[in-house]
Amino acid sequence: MANPYFLGTTPVAEAKPFSRDAFDLYLVVRLDGFTADDVTGLIGPRCGAVTDGLVLLDQRAGNGAVAGNAWLQQAAELLAKAGFEKRVILEMTGAALHGRKDVLGYYSWGSNDPAIATRRLGFGFVPGAIAASYVSTDGRTFKEPPAEWTIGRWTERRTFFEGSPQSLAGTSSARGVTGIAAHVEEPFLDASVRPDILFPAYVSGFNLAESF
Repeated sequence: MANPYFLGTTPVAEAKPFSRDAFDLYLVVRLDGFTADDVTGLIGPRCGAVTDGLVLLDQRAGNGAVAGNAWLQQAAELLAKAGFEKRVILEMTGAALHGRKDVLGYYSWGSNDPAIATRRLGFGFVPGAIAASYVSTDGRTFKEPPAEWTIGRWTERRTFFEGSPQSLAGTSSARGVTGIAAHVEEPFLDASVRPDILFPAYVSGFNLAESF
């Protein structure tokens, strides 16, 4: 069944606030984290809707024709048209974004990007920050890994944590992200959250659930 609330290529200016009566479905979100403190943090000061901060969009080098990279570029272009040009950083090289402060939005290829080899990229997130990534198993668990565990490789089973070597969404949640999309099973790109829809919707005033 097609999702009746999926915006697709329709301009965000034509999007409508969610109504159960109009769309005949529910928007479902989940409160979760590595620890109880992570969860209560989501319900506290982080809940306020904001539009201040940087939006970081990190492409994977060498994949210019891949839809995921195209969506990241389109997100940057749409945000620029909406007046956010000076607050969008689109990384198009082989490097990975890291160490940025006042981050409102972040989207990358996570552990599928060879340039991202660590769980901690040193971002500082503002209250209300959202994030997502093109990672197949980043929502596989919210069990906290050992402090020494880091991103591994599929060819090295010793680097796995809870069945996968890939990055975990819970790491971002523990470090200040208010809302994040994550996958418990292979979504392929066509079932991933679209950054070119997510961020323009969020900065235009739609809430977290509506935007995702």
